[in-house]
Amino acid sequence: LARVLGQAAEEQVAPFVKESQEALGEMAAGKPARVVLLEPMLQRVVLVLVGLIVSQLADQLRGGKVQNRHACQCGGGLLYKVTRPRTWGSTVGELLFNRAYFRCGKCKATAYPLDVIWGLRPVEVLAKGREYLTPAASWRLAVLNAVLSYGQGCKQLQQLTGVRVSAMLAWRNVQRVGR
Repeated sequence: LARVLGQAAEEQVAPFVKESQEALGEMAAGKPARVVLLEPMLQRVVLVLVGLIVSQLADQLRGGKVQNRHACQCGGGLLYKVTRPRTWGSTVGELLFNRAYFRCGKCKATAYPLDVIWGLRPVEVLAKGREYLTPAASWRLAVLNAVLSYGQGCKQLQQLTGVRVSAMLAWRNVQRVGR
């Protein structure tokens, strides 16, 4: 993990360092100062590193597949079917990771245990809903939409986190959070 993170950070930082060196050289030669913004580079680095960390953690946990069968609320058994990738919008950017998918043969309920363990979905909520935001990102988007239009709230969320959502998803999110 450390090697992968180091390589990813270097890939993001190297162009910034090169551009900064060029700008400093130009300034030393008497040319007007050219600004090379630090914060956008830092934000890109953080988003890349967070994404890699989450992906690596999910892989180490086999997507949440501890065993092939879990107990179901109906008394039947949730059986492992496949491991699927999923992207969640979070307060620290988009999180893409593999997660084990289970389905009950009796009541047809579905579950993604890693989502529950990581607090992305409440225990009592089955995986049938289409939620694309973590609880914290969902709450922040709802707060933005309390004071801004849905479109403006989506733009602000994207600027703050790098996560893109549609105005319709923002509306549905406000309805869900409001309940």
